[in-house]
Amino acid sequence: MPDRISEDRIVIVAPTGRDAEVLRLVLTHGGLEGAVCVSLRAAIEALDQGAGALLMTEEVLARDAGLLAQWVARQPAWSDLPILLMRSDLAQLDSLTGGGFGPYGNVCLLERPLRSETLLSALDSALRARRRQYQVRSYLVEREQAAAALRELNATLEERVAQAVKEQRQTEAALLQAQKMEALGRLTGGVAHDFNNLLTAVLGNLELLQTRLSSGDQAARRLSEAAIRGIERGSRLTQQLLAFGRKQNLQLRPVDLNEAIRGMSDLLARTLGSTFQVENELAEDLWLAHVDENQLVLVILNLAINARDAMPLGGTVRIRTENVPGADNRHPGDLAPGDFVRISVIDNGIGMDEEVLAKVFEPFFTTKQQGKGTGLGLSQVYGLSKQSGGTVSIESAVGEGTAVHVYLRRADQDAHDGADGSGRHEIAVSVPPDKVVLIADDDAEVRGVFVDYLARLGFRAIEAESGPDALARIYDGERIDLLLADFAMPGMNGAELVRRAREGRPELPVLLVTGYVDDAQLGSLDVEILRKPIRLADLGARVCEMLGSPETRPPIPLDEPSLARRASAD
Repeated sequence: MPDRISEDRIVIVAPTGRDAEVLRLVLTHGGLEGAVCVSLRAAIEALDQGAGALLMTEEVLARDAGLLAQWVARQPAWSDLPILLMRSDLAQLDSLTGGGFGPYGNVCLLERPLRSETLLSALDSALRARRRQYQVRSYLVEREQAAAALRELNATLEERVAQAVKEQRQTEAALLQAQKMEALGRLTGGVAHDFNNLLTAVLGNLELLQTRLSSGDQAARRLSEAAIRGIERGSRLTQQLLAFGRKQNLQLRPVDLNEAIRGMSDLLARTLGSTFQVENELAEDLWLAHVDENQLVLVILNLAINARDAMPLGGTVRIRTENVPGADNRHPGDLAPGDFVRISVIDNGIGMDEEVLAKVFEPFFTTKQQGKGTGLGLSQVYGLSKQSGGTVSIESAVGEGTAVHVYLRRADQDAHDGADGSGRHEIAVSVPPDKVVLIADDDAEVRGVFVDYLARLGFRAIEAESGPDALARIYDGERIDLLLADFAMPGMNGAELVRRAREGRPELPVLLVTGYVDDAQLGSLDVEILRKPIRLADLGARVCEMLGSPETRPPIPLDEPSLARRASAD
């Protein structure tokens, strides 16, 4: 890079003899920088680049007086360049200037011959004056910059105020939406828990009733089966409500999303129909996701069915997977820091407007015709993603289609390598069947059904209406081989009951039969879990398994709905 030109240098123009070289040597000995120019035109080019003063002899005016006057006239307002003019013939100089130096600006006359000290002193004074001009220049530049900034500020003030107000309203709207969803979650979760207890009591009594029906009473059996199917529909609704409220019991583990999606190919093809095509756009080297795989399948199926319903004439449903690193700017605002895996289900259907988008996650909100859905599908997607540590976002426009993006937290590869896939251990111990089961549930109807059914299987069942009541029976020394408890009980929940019970009975087996389990409260407690409402045959099988009894499954039919039926009801 070329050396920076000093603004303190002295431009020298002395075309006669050795005057220029002698003057440069005097300046050098005095600690000043001199730049020799062969003509005034060359000197003016040097002045435009920067200089502290102009030192010239009288002969220069004789040749280019007009050129110098022009340059002086076009100086910036802050500049008044010191010009030191060395003269020897006063008469000749007067004839050139007409007796005045006005057109030439800030001129100082030096009469030759002169001592070097005199020259250096004059130049030093000139440079001090020039530096003050530089200070004025800096002040003017700063003032102009401040004025320009103020002009820009005034010009954009209204726009910036409008933007600030818009951002504030967006933040307030996001906070209000989060609070509303949280309140709805608590409400629906509580309602679903209570409703599960009602369904459990009704389902259990119906199944017990079926065992009393004679084989020839087909009409009564059909009616009871229809009632049980209605209860199963109600059970699916409560599970969706618990999903939205983030109160369902999830079996979170590392899952290969690409493998899960490939495994759904046949199910999706049958569910969507022949007029729809499913295209998978699966990322290579996809991270594992931390999620409940069974619930994930329902989520993808729900979203695919929604995409199908948005394309009445048929079309293509695209399912895309990709890694979203923590530094990626595609993170939604309500997503915690960290790495995530994203599943997107995309259609080119009718799309949604902003008014619909603002409500799509609310329970029971639907744009489908009456009887075509419950309005809980997207609520379930929202609840699962939130409970799994992620979130969900939607992009849509009328006539352009919809893209639903589900963000799931990245899982640890080591945890996946060490997982056994089941989370349960087989018990192969054979013991006598006269086992005692303590049933702790605050709902008397549920307790009654469980006691009656387990007694039919040969177990002795005793009841406790609360956590403290159950603890009293345990500490009183009664024989108890299995604790069967609800989780959400007033005063003392199931997790606290298990901890207190195992302080005195550390090996006590525990089976939680509940519609809602808070995994954070359970922590590392070793318990088995069944979800309400439950078929009595499944309850009996699990109790027999945990107590090591040979399983004799009662002849109660299990009519489990298919995944496609469960999702299409949403």
